[in-house]
Amino acid sequence: MRGLSFKLLLTLVVLTNCQLSESSYNELPVLHEIRYFPKNPTHLTTIQLQAIATDADGDSLSFSWFLQSGYPFTELDNSLLRWEPTTVGNHEITCSVSDGMDTISSTIIIPVAESRSFIMGHVFDKQTGQILPGVAIEIEGNMTESDSLGSFRVEDLPRKVYVEIRANHSEYELFSVQYYTNSEGHIKDIEMRALNES
Repeated sequence: MRGLSFKLLLTLVVLTNCQLSESSYNELPVLHEIRYFPKNPTHLTTIQLQAIATDADGDSLSFSWFLQSGYPFTELDNSLLRWEPTTVGNHEITCSVSDGMDTISSTIIIPVAESRSFIMGHVFDKQTGQILPGVAIEIEGNMTESDSLGSFRVEDLPRKVYVEIRANHSEYELFSVQYYTNSEGHIKDIEMRALNES
């Protein structure tokens, strides 16, 4: 009888341990992918990142981000990140996902190219409003000339800096202005004053 009681007690202990082991088992979360947009980012533009993760146990997931470059970023929510790189090159970004018990991490490298700008517009006579073809335009060493419609376009300009726009014509005063290239493209019309204008 005592032997039977011992066997029953041993069986109960084994079953209890199995139940505890099963109840404490935790499935790791899975970080499937870190997406980013745009796919060919340039510096000084906003990049949005999203971590795609699931958990087999249905646990609530929390996300944390680390940027090796250390630039500030904005978390839109747990899995979304908004970031504006200020330098070109390869940037390493790590996302960690936790279900409260276990944490997994994944790292991606985002190549960031230099962001450039352009300025386009028309050249006019300041007094008459007449379009002016054949005006020499210089911006940051880039030269062009207004066409028959008085229009011009200068490409490959640095972003988020002040550039000097110069316009020159033999019958007009030299035009010069500082202009801030805060976006990828700008429209800037030039009004020139005739030399004989009183």
